[in-house]
Amino acid sequence: MSQSSTFPFGPKTQFLDANGDLLVGGLLNVYSAGTTTPSSSYSESTLTTANANPIVLDARGECDLFLANGSYKFVLTDSAAATIWTSDNITVEDFSATSTLLQKYTVEFGDLTAAATTVTSTLFSLPAKTVIEYIVIKHSVAFAGTSITALTVDIGDSGDDDSLVVDFDLMATVAETASEISSVVYMGAFASATDIIMSALAVGANLDQLTAGSVDVWVKTKGMN
Repeated sequence: MSQSSTFPFGPKTQFLDANGDLLVGGLLNVYSAGTTTPSSSYSESTLTTANANPIVLDARGECDLFLANGSYKFVLTDSAAATIWTSDNITVEDFSATSTLLQKYTVEFGDLTAAATTVTSTLFSLPAKTVIEYIVIKHSVAFAGTSITALTVDIGDSGDDDSLVVDFDLMATVAETASEISSVVYMGAFASATDIIMSALAVGANLDQLTAGSVDVWVKTKGMN
């Protein structure tokens, strides 16, 4: 489990009834998103002591509520179990945890060399039933090569090789502004993995004339149940 912050405010989470009064003795049911399958919540930030489910609110309509990384559904009821509201697809992420950092792929100039002005290679394999939320691309070392006057890359799949990144300039001067974020949501295949490819295009000479360069690609994905 990864440590998480409280939801929604912390350190105490307070709930009200339909009239705006404190929901004394109310019940907070915690489920996995989109289901009625109970999911754990905790009474402290170390995620050691699990709450009862449903959580019984105290005399101030409050409870201690800490959640592990994941997606949840909350159903709030009064003490007689009459529903007040339902909130689904609540996502909790601890962005200091390695598990939530974007996956990084590094491509060196030697990975693009070919006796041609174009080359396509697999950047990574996207698992089945996985969505790409966004991609960040930035080169850390400018690409250079004898007689090569321009070099760009696209990122996509075999059906649409620039569906994620279009014409990113690898020969631009390395700078904070020499980067790109693609927020296009991409859906992979349901039944099998999808190869995400990088296509390079050189102008002036073949890619085997490259002598320097390194580009990093960070990818944020979400899997489905």
